Amino acid sequence: MLSASWAVRYRTSRATGSWPCSARLPAHTRLTTRSTSVRTPGSFRPYLAVTWRVTQRWEISSRLTYDWSSRNNNPSPAYGAADIQAGDQMEINMSASYAVSDNWRLGVSGYALRQLGDARIDGSPVPGSAVHLVGAIIRIS
Repeated sequence: MLSASWAVRYRTSRATGSWPCSARLPAHTRLTTRSTSVRTPGSFRPYLAVTWRVTQRWEISSRLTYDWSSRNNNPSPAYGAADIQAGDQMEINMSASYAVSDNWRLGVSGYALRQLGDARIDGSPVPGSAVHLVGAIIRIS
């Protein structure tokens, strides 16, 4: 069984919300969405999440997210700047798990994040500030 969901999350200094949407899902399919913290006055984070229940015991999931953050006109004094802005980024999270019993799952997960552009301080790009990360974990729960 394959299922998908998508949403657009936004946050400003005055409001937080989302416009979630999802495909019709079979009763045994599970999709989870979590909000993430935002350190700038505003952000725009559309994502697509997909879960494939291969069998009653095997499940594979993935989520692709695009993240845009607005300019922060009130940064920490440590920056010595009037405004800062993080570069746009893409990230993907993936996991596969097996139900060993009704109460235990064994799985692996990983992620990759790539910042598409340099951060900006006072409107000027900061060369070499783009972040590129990859990680993995094995989990028993």
